[in-house]
Amino acid sequence: MRIEIDFSPALIEALDRFIDQQSVAVSRAEAVELMVRDWLIHNAGQIWRAIGEGDHERPRMG
Repeated sequence: MRIEIDFSPALIEALDRFIDQQSVAVSRAEAVELMVRDWLIHNAGQIWRAIGEGDHERPRMG
């Protein structure tokens, strides 16, 4: 699946900082994938509770 996102200057700056912190070279696309994966892992409990309880309030990134 391919998703296209318009990046704001602030997001590009955050991605570049994230990339600089990695121990291996990653592209911006790989950095987005890593950031989303980390966010999902970090918020997994909240996401599963929302699904299980029928809570429609979405977890927010950031």
